Order: sequence, then C-alpha cells, then structure tokens
Amino acid sequence: MMKLRSVIPVFSISLLMLGACSSDDAVPSAKSVGSDGPMVHVSPHGWAEPVQVGQTISDGLEVLYLENVPSDATAVITNVSLIGDDALELVDAYIVPGPRKVGSFILPDQWPPVEGSRLTPVLDPAIGASIGTRSASDDWGWLLVIGMRSVQPGYKVRSGIRIDYEYLGTEYFVNVPGVVGMCVSSKPLKEGAECAIPKIGEVQ
Repeated sequence: MMKLRSVIPVFSISLLMLGACSSDDAVPSAKSVGSDGPMVHVSPHGWAEPVQVGQTISDGLEVLYLENVPSDATAVITNVSLIGDDALELVDAYIVPGPRKVGSFILPDQWPPVEGSRLTPVLDPAIGASIGTRSASDDWGWLLVIGMRSVQPGYKVRSGIRIDYEYLGTEYFVNVPGVVGMCVSSKPLKEGAECAIPKIGEVQ
C-alpha cells in the first residue's frame, strides 16, 4: 500500500510536506565552483521515518529554480549526492517539471514513485536535467525526487543534499538543507513505530 506523508519545515513532527530550502557554501575548484550561482530553493526543513535496512524512501520535497537571471535562462544538473551518514545510499534521482498536480511529497514505502500517478506524471533523470526560472515553470519550479536507503541499522541522518550544476559554462553547487532522520531496523517494524527528527538548520 502506498503511504503519502506530508511535511512541515523547521518544526518537529513525525514527518513533514512542504518543499525546499536555502543554504550555500563555496569550495575552490578549477572552474570557480561555488555556491554563489543562480540556483535556489526554499527554507530548511526536516522529517523522520522508521524503516528497515535496505528500504528505499521516495523523497520529493526539494523544489529548485533559478533566480536573478533572464527568464529564459537554464542551468544543467551535473551531479546529485547526499550529505550525511556514510550508511545512507542515493538510489537514484529524478526531476519533475512544473506544472504538476502536487507541490511536493514523501512516499516512505515506495520507490520509484508510480510514474503516471497523480504525484509524478513525468520523471526525468536528474543528471542532465535543465532547471529554469519559476516563471518558466508557471511558478512551480522543478521538483527533485530522490530515492535513498540505509545499508546499516541504527539512527542515520541525512543533513542535506548537494546539487552540482553548470550555468553559462561555470560549475556551481548548492547545498539543500533538507534533513532526514531514519530509524533503521534489521527486524520487521512494529506498528506505530516512531522516529525523532534531527536538528534542522543550515548545511555546512
């Protein structure tokens, strides 16, 4: 059975549905890689979920778009990676363009999201996807949907997502502070199991 969860930013609740974040950091590189590029998101947020080892979660909360650029400008995603516990694995990443039927979602027991459903009518691979301005997507932005899982039991935390992209020949990255706590069990989950939300804030 598909379970759809919703999410709340910054506050503590068992799970949450909103949409994206904001936080950036720069590191040196041969092509002036940094976080001062045009790709943005919304505010820091977090959620948590009890899962079993190897269970893949569909996380569709991060809305991306470009800001302070011409309305027809685009950037191309070159890589998506998780920031956090080494036991967490990125299974795959997709982009859902706008307009779409929901702004964002979490499916803790389904990967990939059902293509053609009311949630994700289009799933494009994130690597190589073009991201534009909000106005170019009827004000929806581009939804990043990732599948992630833990290969070890215990309390595992994803503190954010790093997105590398290219804009006008220069490489940039943005760290999205979408925090996830996973209470990972090697045994079947008990009904009503809960999981604590990690501290929510900027990704360093």
